[in-house]
Amino acid sequence: KKVDLVSMEVVDEINATLGKPRSTGRRPPKRLTTVQIKVVGRLIEKHGKDNVGAMVRDIKLNRMQHSAGVLKKMIESYYAYPNLIDGEGRRDFHSIQK
Repeated sequence: KKVDLVSMEVVDEINATLGKPRSTGRRPPKRLTTVQIKVVGRLIEKHGKDNVGAMVRDIKLNRMQHSAGVLKKMIESYYAYPNLIDGEGRRDFHSIQK
């Protein structure tokens, strides 16, 4: 019989769903809001994903004046959920206007 091996990422997701600790011990990054995805995407387009210092000083795109640490976490979250970048995984929870 052939046995298929499952990647550790899949095992980690199953463990997280069941409330068990992940193999790495780290939790996944927080998901960004729609506005945050747009802002981080524009900052990455303009400055690249490694130039956080320039992103901090860019007051036109970084209107909330996020610090370097916060921007690094936001960039990590941006790349952790690639399906949210295009809006595929987003759901709109607003009530229907009458």
